[in-house]
This record gives sequence, C-alpha cells and structure tokens, in this order.
Amino acid sequence: MKQVVVIGAGAMGSALIAAAKQADQDLKISVIDKDQSKVATAISELDVFAGDDIAIAAAELIVLAVKPQNLMEVLAELDSKLSQDQTVLSIAAGINLTKLSQGLSKATAVRCMPNTPALVGKGFTTISVLPDTAQVHLDRTISFLQPAGTTMVIPEALQDSFTAIHGSGPAYVFLLIEALVAAAQEQGISAADATAAVIQTVAGAAELIAKSAEPASVLRERVTSPGGTTQAALAVLTAGGFTQLVAAAVAAAKQRAAELG
Repeated sequence: MKQVVVIGAGAMGSALIAAAKQADQDLKISVIDKDQSKVATAISELDVFAGDDIAIAAAELIVLAVKPQNLMEVLAELDSKLSQDQTVLSIAAGINLTKLSQGLSKATAVRCMPNTPALVGKGFTTISVLPDTAQVHLDRTISFLQPAGTTMVIPEALQDSFTAIHGSGPAYVFLLIEALVAAAQEQGISAADATAAVIQTVAGAAELIAKSAEPASVLRERVTSPGGTTQAALAVLTAGGFTQLVAAAVAAAKQRAAELG
C-alpha cells in the first residue's frame, strides 16, 4: 500500500496516522478535515499532506475518522469520487457494514473500532468485513492499523459488544485510577505520590496478567489472603455490587452503540 487518505484529523485519526507513519515513512498520507487548523497541525507534526479529490482518487485506503453522526453525510460527499478497487475504512461506533455499503456505490466498506491507547502504540482494534469481501481490503486495513497496537478480526455481530469493552474500556480504567487516587489522598497521601503509585499498580497488574497463563480470578485469589487487607477491600466492593455494576455499564455502552447505528 502506497497512499492513504484520512478524513478527520482529531485525536484518533491523528494517532493512527502517527503510528502508520512511524512504521512506514514512505507511506503517503493525505488528511482532510473541515477544521483547517487540524489539517495544518497534522501537516506540521505528522509529515502528511493536505488531501483533495486527486488524493482521494489515488488512495488505496480511505479512512473515515469522523463522528458517527457525521459519517453518512461524509459518505454522500465522497462516494462519487471513489472507484471499485478502493477500500473505505470506518472507525465510527455503531454504524454497521450494511449501512456503510449502502452509502458506497463502488468502493468496499470495512468497519473497525480502535481505542485511545493507540496514541502510545498500545491500542486494540477490532475489524469486521462482509463475507464476500476480497482479502486485499482486509490486508490494507490491517497494514494501516497494526502499527497502533493489536488487531483482531471479528464477526460484525460482536462489534457493538467489543465497542463497549475495549472502545469505551480505557475510560473505565481512567475512572478507576481517579477513584484510587482520590481514596489515597483521603488517607493522607499526596496527589503526586498517589498518582505514581496507582499508575504503576495498574500498569504492573496489566503486564502481569498479559504474561501469565492464568486467568484474572486466580491472580486475584493469590493477592487475597484470608482475613487480610485485600479481602477486606474486596468484601466492600462485592457488597456494593461491583461486578453487576460493571456489567450494567457495559450493557449501556453496547446499547448506545446500537442506537448510533
């Protein structure tokens, strides 16, 4: 793949561009955004070009990094400029492949859901295609997204569920970090020291489970000595319905993703 156009130069679009350029300096990426200041920033910071109709016609992959509410309007403006061998990749939550394909008379639609750790090359992205999609479209998508982190090809029926887990998931972790830092401050620890301790604890726990062959439940049990401090804390979380609350939050995120489509 030699040329890509990214429509939408917000945080996620810019993160994916930065990762792709770091992996392949020869990849030509052009950027289009209604906000010209974002285009200017991308050009100065990410080694990209301002996109136009010529760039769109030449690109193998067109990435739609716009809000779900704006996606179909963008497709309507874009469709007549595309050809049959091009790939259109949407990162918009909730917009399914059937709806995307209805907005494309020639090009092939691919759907994905990245997450914000892509900003540091630690993202997780799910990818879905229709059953009759040619392999080249999936290959282009993976080639563009993989530098930003891990990719997983999944049935589209699971996209809204995955969106509720990994798409929204970083916010759940950030909320937990906020809560732990605030709790630490209540116990007399400074904000700076609490933040450092909590971040390293979360990062260390994530790395530990990533390198372990054992499930989270076993690792949790190993930390939880009978009658100890961890057991006292977990008893409070359990009594407060922690597991059920997380499940309800994920269900709400999935429902919202479906509504956006």
